[in-house]
Amino acid sequence: MEQRRWQNGHSAGSHLVWRHLIEVVGVGLARVHLVVDPVETAGEHCSEHQVRVGCPIAEADLDAETGRWKEAEKLLGRNTNVRKKAEHEATLAQKAAASAKREYLDAKQTRIEAENIAKDEERALKEALKRAEAETKARKEFEEDIAAEKQARKDAGAKKEAAAKAKDNAEERALEQARLREEAKELVRKKAEKRTKELEEARQRGELAEAEAERVAEALRMEVKVKLNDLKAKEDTMSHDDYIKARIGIKAVTVNFDVLGHANGKRDDLQQIDGIDSGLEGKLNVLGITTLDQLAKMTDDIADDVNEAIEYFPGRVKRQLWAEQARILTE
Repeated sequence: MEQRRWQNGHSAGSHLVWRHLIEVVGVGLARVHLVVDPVETAGEHCSEHQVRVGCPIAEADLDAETGRWKEAEKLLGRNTNVRKKAEHEATLAQKAAASAKREYLDAKQTRIEAENIAKDEERALKEALKRAEAETKARKEFEEDIAAEKQARKDAGAKKEAAAKAKDNAEERALEQARLREEAKELVRKKAEKRTKELEEARQRGELAEAEAERVAEALRMEVKVKLNDLKAKEDTMSHDDYIKARIGIKAVTVNFDVLGHANGKRDDLQQIDGIDSGLEGKLNVLGITTLDQLAKMTDDIADDVNEAIEYFPGRVKRQLWAEQARILTE
């Protein structure tokens, strides 16, 4: 805002009254106006002619006023420098403020990104813990199943051993009694002993074959159980249909294809069988049964194995007479 201030004065014995107007405009900016008024005083005075040609008194006052004007000029210069310095400092302050704002915005963006990354990591950690928990649970259940199977097998072995021992003892007593009874009939006894020996050998061979078959079947069941447990741990990563198909594919080894035979690329419409829809046909295809001829060759035991493998209602394959229907369709 402009500020104006008049200063009046006169020199002793001067016939002039002088005034200079100082105008302050803005920061460090001033204008000086000098006004000299010829006024009569009580003493001597200069005539108008003297003023025009150069009155000594007026010249002295003018010189003094000029000095003051120069001082005002110096003041103006100093104020101008102060103003420029203030403006420069204000500019620097504005730049510093802008830089600080940019740094703040950058820091804020970095913080937001870091928080987002932290949230993603937290979600990933929760998923990993969930999968680890499921794996641990599946493994624990599997170990419990193995322990139960081992105990059951041990108990079955003990029962079988006791039964065999009792049977052997009974046979030995029978042989001894037969020997005592047939002592007088040596030829008959020898033939009977020979026959008994042959029967015993045949029985033992049958028991060995049966035991071997049971051992192979038990190993196969354990292998299937292991694979099913491993698949269970991956269930969350698969669709329901893919999981069911994978289970059926694992159980395919329990079906006796030596009896059923292999399709070798042949494919029949299995839905001709009453009770087989598109879903069951797809499961049978995954199992490896794609022809009516294979279904026709099913025995009751194989039908139960197929029923179990495709996870159908227990006994439904036999009750719906799939094998009998297939035999009629293939005649």
